[in-house]
Amino acid sequence: MKKWYYDGCPHCNKSAEKTNTCSNCNKYIEETIPHFIMGVELADAFGSVYSTAYDEQSKKIFWD
Repeated sequence: MKKWYYDGCPHCNKSAEKTNTCSNCNKYIEETIPHFIMGVELADAFGSVYSTAYDEQSKKIFWD
């Protein structure tokens, strides 16, 4: 089963680990921020397509 979130850099949102320097933006990371990853299927009368909703899109689906 795939993870539904990842720990990301608070500065650039790329995947990162706590107490390290981000490999993308080179800033020190004191605490990571969880970011959501959600697989979705979009369907209508003509067919369907699978896609991935990342952090901002996932939050809009569930909290807006």
